[in-house]
Amino acid sequence: MFLNQGDELSLDPVLIDFGISFQKPDNFGGEPYNDKITDIATGYYKAPELLLTIRDYDETVDIWATGVMLMLMSSEDGTVSTYSEDCKYSDLALLSSILNSFGSPPSTWPEAQNSRSFKSLNENFFTKTRKSVDELIPKLKDDDRTVQVFQNIMVFEREKRLSAAKALEILDF
Repeated sequence: MFLNQGDELSLDPVLIDFGISFQKPDNFGGEPYNDKITDIATGYYKAPELLLTIRDYDETVDIWATGVMLMLMSSEDGTVSTYSEDCKYSDLALLSSILNSFGSPPSTWPEAQNSRSFKSLNENFFTKTRKSVDELIPKLKDDDRTVQVFQNIMVFEREKRLSAAKALEILDF
């Protein structure tokens, strides 16, 4: 979250909203792992699987959100310039912006194979190509390690998304 401090944009991270956390294996009997609610995350930060009602998501949705934060921190004005302004209000606009930014998901996306939404998307929408790092994280494009982490957390397939530990290892933290 980025807060305006008078006329300046604050890039100090603020962690909020732990009320939708999920405790494995079944959230204390509240919901099974493979049938969780998908109305989680806020606007820009939603991972694509949540927008396609894939209900067996895991902690990699937070890894995706971290990539969105990198895009925000790397921008000139604290916005994701490749995302539509309507993403604040519409999941459809957000999904469209994700596809316009990161290209179409692979047709073999494992966790999406049983999603009716994904099947319809593949059959009825355009094929999109991924935008360049220059467009997605302009201020960080020359930092090879950050680019490597970004490229490997902003992928559709969750098994291919870097873990937080691996990302920190690459970044030498």
